[in-house]
Amino acid sequence: MAVLTPTSGTTGGSKAGENVGKDIHVKTLSKTDITQAELDSALLQIATTSTIVSVGPFTAGTTDVIGIITEGPAVADDSSNAFGITGAAWAAVAGF
Repeated sequence: MAVLTPTSGTTGGSKAGENVGKDIHVKTLSKTDITQAELDSALLQIATTSTIVSVGPFTAGTTDVIGIITEGPAVADDSSNAFGITGAAWAAVAGF
């Protein structure tokens, strides 16, 4: 994972912190054997409030966990039927 540090030292007003502009969120969508339709549905819902930066490797009907990086407002974690998908969970891995 990338580490952000100040480039002007730690004296004065510059300190380590969020230096990338918008909020970045690394999340996972988890469900046994995610289908293409389920992934498409989740991505459409995520895209209504956030920009999708990256979607991890995916094989329809086989993948159980997929990483998704978004930019903008956080999409709330949901451990029960996330995005209306029975058995799906949406969880934060990291955010900055």
